Amino acid sequence: MRPGGLTAGIGLVAAGLLAGCDSGTNVAFNQRTFLMPGMTPAGSNCMMVRLGDDGGSGSSSGGGGTQGLSMIIRVSKDQLFVEVSEGRTLLVRRGYDEAFFQSQRVDEFKVTATTGSGMLLRHWGSYGPSGQPECASPADDGSRPGAQQP
Repeated sequence: MRPGGLTAGIGLVAAGLLAGCDSGTNVAFNQRTFLMPGMTPAGSNCMMVRLGDDGGSGSSSGGGGTQGLSMIIRVSKDQLFVEVSEGRTLLVRRGYDEAFFQSQRVDEFKVTATTGSGMLLRHWGSYGPSGQPECASPADDGSRPGAQQP
């Protein structure tokens, strides 16, 4: 990684989000992170969660570096949220519900720090209404025709 780059690895802090409950829907949340400009790959992550579960909550976080961007992933009952901040300022908050995972769409967006540097994030998932969803291969960069861009 280049000097001053963003470390965007996400470690799952909330273990056991899929364990022990009969209600809810299992989903796999795939994330790819690229440094901007230049689309330099900076991270690949897949998180398995259960949406719609009464006890299904937790979070993971990562990021940092000289750019000052940080990322938090939160699960709250029926949605997964991604929040990107610079210092104490929330720059972007995206929510993903069961309909998003069923659609198999890719949500792609850019986040820019006050320094002008930033990152591009790509999110998509798989849905497991009666079984276990699967994570995408680490070689899958998430690029798809028709990716949703705000």
